[in-house]
Amino acid sequence: LLIVRHVSPTTMLKRYIFFWVLPITLGVPLIGQQHETNEISNATFTNKVLTPKELAQKAGYTAETYQVVTPDRYVLQLDRIAGSKKSPPSNNKPAVLLVHGVLDCSATWLLGGSEKGL
Repeated sequence: LLIVRHVSPTTMLKRYIFFWVLPITLGVPLIGQQHETNEISNATFTNKVLTPKELAQKAGYTAETYQVVTPDRYVLQLDRIAGSKKSPPSNNKPAVLLVHGVLDCSATWLLGGSEKGL
């Protein structure tokens, strides 16, 4: 069953402008910019991808990495930040477990840097 409604020419013109002319007009200036270098990414990132341990050490923390094999032979990597300049490593410190989401990694907790990261 097809229901056909009468639409006035004025409404059709408004729809044409809103759905075709406006997006094309606004999008044209952006076409040349899609491959330009982002200044923020150049200042923040290097060519080498740092591991969570390297990120922590770069921020001045003592870091360790462990490989754990589960009974079903799944290999897990655990990253531990053992201490910093203000709080040196100690056996008396309680452990804190931070679990990232699916398809993520422990670097998530470190990417904010020493001022904003966990």
